[in-house]
Order: sequence, then structure tokens, then C-alpha cells
Amino acid sequence: MDDLHADESVSDEHRAYLELMAREAGVELPSQMTAAEAEEWRAELQRLTGRGATDPAEQSLGQRVENAGVVDPQAMILPDA
Repeated sequence: MDDLHADESVSDEHRAYLELMAREAGVELPSQMTAAEAEEWRAELQRLTGRGATDPAEQSLGQRVENAGVVDPQAMILPDA
């Protein structure tokens, strides 16, 4: 996103991704933001959630589960024996 303008609005898809990461990080996003501001939020939220990390040790548990292809994280929970 090298061609971001200060007044350009964030796309719905980008906003949805930010909201997903914000929920994971326990952070509230501003109701209005430009595409440039959204890009700053993306970088920070990826840092907080580990979603941007390529090293599995730096990734959040949720991201490691997602990368492993587990569709339902609850499926990983074993019942008490």
C-alpha cells in the first residue's frame, strides 16, 4: 500500500481484518479511519496478535492453530478422562 492518501477511506475487507485482530488483542478501533491510519493499526495489531509473524514462536496460539488448519479450535480440547 505505497500509494495511500491521507483522506482515502479504508476498504470494508481491510476494516473486517482489523476488527478481527482488534478483538483478539482486546483493543477497540476508532469508528472512522483513513486507509493510511488503518495501515498503521494493521502493523500494530499484527504485532500484538502475532498474525504478521513468520516465526511460529512469535505467533499467537490462535494464529498457530489457524495455520495448522484446525477449523474448530474446540476440537482440540480433550474431555476429562
